[in-house]
Amino acid sequence: MKYLHLGCPNDFHPKSNGFKDRMNQVLAILGHHENTLIAPRVQFTNIIATQQPGAFVFEEDNGLWRTSAGADGVLIHNTAPVAIFNADCHVGILYHHKTHRFALIHLGLKCFYREDGSPNIITQAITSLDVSARELEFWAGAGIGPCCNGYDHSDPKNAELGKKLNQKFGYEDLPVVGYRYKDKYCHITGFVTNGPRIGQISYDNGSMISRIGINHPGMMVELDPGCTSCQGREQFPDRPQFWSNVRGHKERNLFLCWLA
Repeated sequence: MKYLHLGCPNDFHPKSNGFKDRMNQVLAILGHHENTLIAPRVQFTNIIATQQPGAFVFEEDNGLWRTSAGADGVLIHNTAPVAIFNADCHVGILYHHKTHRFALIHLGLKCFYREDGSPNIITQAITSLDVSARELEFWAGAGIGPCCNGYDHSDPKNAELGKKLNQKFGYEDLPVVGYRYKDKYCHITGFVTNGPRIGQISYDNGSMISRIGINHPGMMVELDPGCTSCQGREQFPDRPQFWSNVRGHKERNLFLCWLA
């Protein structure tokens, strides 16, 4: 497996001006043909699209093969490249080395935490691959960290959500909401330390995601802990590396992966 993560200064929102040409240039550099990119139409679901007749439609205006309906993951069994255009949400790759199949999934909070009790997007991807979790490698990253991601718990709805997330994903001394980590000054904090949400209760989405993976015994789990929301911004505010919804950006990054 190989992946590429690109952001500023280019905008990879599929509706942005020049997207099709910009995307085809990237594909050409990587040795892929133009207009071959598959991209799920993410809508914060737990749906995994598979390569079968009618599952994808070609959009001439942007040169993408999109899922016919809303989906937050795609299962691939050939060399076609697949992408997710994110701004803060993590992405994940589940790879089965025996069959050389993989699933690329969008790891928005509503995808991996299902308030209705339905299976989360990671479990759905494992089910779609139809193999033992022990045979899978799971990588997640390219998203926001607890240094930038948080919510105001003076709002009762946020406070209730935080309580539920800690009950679902937290360990006794390791909560995922209000997680007490060391900031760059070595202060212990359970609050956001960077960006517009400074002082709000921190949310560690990466730990929630990795704990879902760990709950599948035998599956190899790797989490990239880097925060794409603050990379480059704290030191060089005028030269951010990645776009971030939290920081008010409407643009999108490109996360692209394919079979090597």
